[in-house]
Amino acid sequence: MTQFRKKPVVITAITFDQLVAHGTERCKAEGRESNIVNGIPWSFSYAGQPITHENDDCYLIPTLEGTMKMGRDDMLITGVKGEIYPCKRDIFEATYEAVPDVASNESSHDWRHSSSYGGQLCADCGAVKGSRRGGLECRDPHAGVTPVALPVVDPGQDSLEREIQAKASNGPSVTTSGIEAEIAREHFFTAEQGASHTDAVAKPYDFGDTWASSRLDAVTFCVLVLRNGTKVVGVNYGAIDPAQHSTERGRQDARAQAVGKVYELLGFRLRDELARPVLTDADAAADLAGTPRPSQAGAGN
Repeated sequence: MTQFRKKPVVITAITFDQLVAHGTERCKAEGRESNIVNGIPWSFSYAGQPITHENDDCYLIPTLEGTMKMGRDDMLITGVKGEIYPCKRDIFEATYEAVPDVASNESSHDWRHSSSYGGQLCADCGAVKGSRRGGLECRDPHAGVTPVALPVVDPGQDSLEREIQAKASNGPSVTTSGIEAEIAREHFFTAEQGASHTDAVAKPYDFGDTWASSRLDAVTFCVLVLRNGTKVVGVNYGAIDPAQHSTERGRQDARAQAVGKVYELLGFRLRDELARPVLTDADAAADLAGTPRPSQAGAGN
């Protein structure tokens, strides 16, 4: 599988309040004060794109993938080619980091022609100067915005998993700390120790020297006892080459396998809890009164 590394590029981003301030200034400059209602501009342009008010807590943003909604907690990103798109704040903070400000004078930019914008685009920072409205204007994307850089992604084997976790929401989930909190006891023993127990039953079969060459002490078991009494077992069968056997590695692998089973159990429990209907005040009152729940009225019809 081919691995790729993200190129470090500079983008700009503004908050919802900064977008409101920008729209207010544009409306006033264009003599459209009537377009500002309760301090919120209803329609204006940003980065050459029309921004439309849906409600006081949401703007409709035209992106390369269609119209998207930007809420008060979101960031509005302007990409290196002048494209704009909203981004959830937690994803933004997990993905980007601030970079030093860039000089805003026009001579410091590396201007390149951009047919998508209808003018010129700075190849370094994404600043644009266009002539869509007839006059040449230079928009410095660093004025009043937060410059950020896209970090280089670690190409390690678990980099994708860590990136997903970083972008994940704060919703309920099964965590490592949650799994460890469920473990009340853990036991390790080898198959040799189990076979040597007084109650063990051994049934050797005559297959030459197979039994003699099988090292039962290389087979490691880990038994995790959870707080509710549930027991899960992980097994490590040892290295194929007896000379490579490691007792510590055997225990680590056996425990990791057992922990994986606990993860599945807790995942089932969490899914069950999320699927359970929320008890409303009306249903609770009906339970106390011994009457049918309102939420179940007509369910059997």
